[in-house]
Amino acid sequence: MAVENDYNLLVHNLNAVEKTVSQLRGDVAERRLREAREQLEPNTTDWVNLIALQLSAVTLPFERLQDGAVKVLNSQPGEAVFDAQPPSSPDTPPV
Repeated sequence: MAVENDYNLLVHNLNAVEKTVSQLRGDVAERRLREAREQLEPNTTDWVNLIALQLSAVTLPFERLQDGAVKVLNSQPGEAVFDAQPPSSPDTPPV
């Protein structure tokens, strides 16, 4: 059960990274379409700067994922690494 918790924490952090990256990908596609539709010069909407700022939101979940993965990989088989529980998924009923 403890090892399952480690896995769940890593999955939670990986999902946080994926969600942020997907949102950024969507922002890029939307802004490129807007510029093409409105016949604007590239980056007229300053979206490159916005994306650079938003990428900082990926840093913390990615570092958590990376640190957690290293700890789990360096642990003994069956050894629990984390005491903390991952946050519940929004679609998971409360226990």
